[in-house]
Order: sequence, then C-alpha cells, then structure tokens
Amino acid sequence: MVIQVMDKLAIPLMSPFASDREQLCQKLRSIAEETGETSHWNPGPFRLFREYGVFQWFTPKAYGGVEWNDSQILAGYVELAASCLTSTFVLTQRSAAVSRIVKGNNLNLKQRVLPNLSQGDIHATIGISHLTTSHQHHTKPALQARVDTDGLVVRGFSPWVTAAEHADWLVVAASMELEPEQQVMFAVPRQHAGVFVDPPVNLLALSSSRTGSVQFDDCRIPHDCIIDGPNDRIISGGGGKTGGLQTSALALGHAWQSLNFLSAQSQRRESLRPTVASLVSQWQALYQQLIELSADSEGLRLGANQLVMTTTQAAMIAAKGAGFVAGHPVGRWCREALFFLVWSCPQNVANAQLCDLTSAISPLPNHLPIRTTQ
Repeated sequence: MVIQVMDKLAIPLMSPFASDREQLCQKLRSIAEETGETSHWNPGPFRLFREYGVFQWFTPKAYGGVEWNDSQILAGYVELAASCLTSTFVLTQRSAAVSRIVKGNNLNLKQRVLPNLSQGDIHATIGISHLTTSHQHHTKPALQARVDTDGLVVRGFSPWVTAAEHADWLVVAASMELEPEQQVMFAVPRQHAGVFVDPPVNLLALSSSRTGSVQFDDCRIPHDCIIDGPNDRIISGGGGKTGGLQTSALALGHAWQSLNFLSAQSQRRESLRPTVASLVSQWQALYQQLIELSADSEGLRLGANQLVMTTTQAAMIAAKGAGFVAGHPVGRWCREALFFLVWSCPQNVANAQLCDLTSAISPLPNHLPIRTTQ
C-alpha cells in the first residue's frame, strides 16, 4: 500500500515550484539526515533556498519577489518541513521578519532591505515571543522602549530569536516603558551599537537553528528603522501571530515524514494498514483546513499538534527497538515533535493538550487478565 497524499494535495498549490520541487526536497532530506543531531549551523539549506528561489515567495513583485499567496506559502512550508524541519523553521522566522517589513509603512526601509532579502543576499529573523507566549508571567516586560529625539532607546532582551548570530537584520518588538500596553516594532542591523547576541541555547532538538537571546543595552533605534507603532496592535497586525498557521504547517510537514515511514512499513505488515489509513485521513482533513486558511487557527494548531505527536510515536512503535537506537531517524522525529508543545503554543492549545493527556489515561480493559504473585 503506497500512500501519495502529498502529491495529490500539494502539487496544485505548488505549481510555480513544481518542476524543481522533488529535487530541492531530496537535497534537504540529505542535509537533515547529516545535521539533525548536531548543534552546528549549516548554511547548505539556505544556499538551496536561494538557488531555487524560495526566498522570493515572500516578497512583492515590486521588490523582486514572486508574491505567492498565503495558501501557496503554507503548502510550501508543509513540503519543506517534511524534508527538513530545522531549516524550514528557520525559514519561517525569516519570512515572519520579511512579512512585518512588507506590511509596515516604512517605505525607505522596504527599499533598503527587501530586494536583498528577496534574492537571499542577506538574512533576517524576528524576536517577538516575549510579547506572545514567553515571559508573560513576569510583571515587567522583557524588552522596553522609550521615545527619544532621534527615535527610540531600547533596553532589555528578546529571549527566543532564531539564527540571530547569522542575521543581518533583526525585526523586534518592544513594550513602551511608560505605557506597557503600547508596543513598537523596529528593524535593526545585528551589528548595531547596543545589540548583543547571546550564545544559542542547547535544545532537545533543532539546536542547529541556533536559537537564543538577544540583549539590547540602551540601543538607539533611529526613526528610519521603525516599522510600526507605538500602538496596541503590533502583534495582531501582521505575520508571526502566536498560534498562527505557519507553525501548524510545520507540524503537518513533520507528521508527513512519520506517515511516509509507516506507509512503507505497512507494505510488509498488514496490521499497520488500518492505523495508516486513519492517520492519513486525519492529515488530509487538517491539510485542507490549512490551505483554506482556517479562521480557527488555535483549533487547527491543536489538531496538528495531536497528529504530529501521534504519528511520530506510532512510527517509533512500528520501528521497534531499532527506532530507539541513537541515529535512527524515528528517534529524532520523536524529539523534534516535542518542539510543537512549546514553540509559539497558545495557552488555550496547551491547556487542551493537558486535558487530552489526562483523559487518555484509562483503566485496563476487563478482558485483560491481571496476574498476581502468591
């Protein structure tokens, strides 16, 4: 039984990319197998993204892009994540930064950076988690800004910034010092005075994304680097919103790897076929919601999270002891799936998953004999 779900669902949306799609994905799979267990930065995927025009998906035609629509981009994320989750995750952080610049009103900044971003000549990343999911229990905002005669003065830190040490530009949001409910977003060169990139955190998985904190020590941001604000709509007004569809796309792509593995196993083991058929049906339904840009982003994220955890664990069961040996891809997939429990995960989704975990615990069925020792 060979399941070709990705071919049936993704190709129509990937038409501008279809001719080279499999070639790029195959190269990414090879890189993922080589670097999935390391914490070292690998520039290989980004050379490929540049070669195959992936960076152009996200920018308007006026700045050298191909201006893909949201459904095409999400379909692209699914296929890329099914090949290499880490590099696709880094790509989403780059594209979120690009999206903020595109949607902002700073024309000079757009003309300055978007053409180079579109061609892959420079790299950008984003730091907004301190305003969405991280550090929300702290009374004082992690990163604060105050108005200065020349623009802004920023102090504090952004805790989870991906590939910051390799970025030319950082797109960051901060709370206003005197009015924390007001926020401002700006773009700043990584080597700007007052910007300090901390060493990346050693993560359970995806460490080669080089994710860590960026410190701002009375960093002066000129007016021509301000993207938006101060206002109370910074997070809701553009790409990168917590619980958004991008992370669900990554989860569905990652689930596809395990489904592909289970499908191959089911060709030799008939007992797996009902499980594979059920999981594929769930995947198809969620994928359809994704490319139709479901308004219920949190519901979709919950379903994608549940599916990626189920498919990776099912793959481990199917792989048996071999999957638990260091270096087997199924073990890496299981660790990488945990990423979706913590990254940009809305509290409502986290709460629902906790409820699912507790409700899944049930007593042994009556038909199973209970053995006791005498």
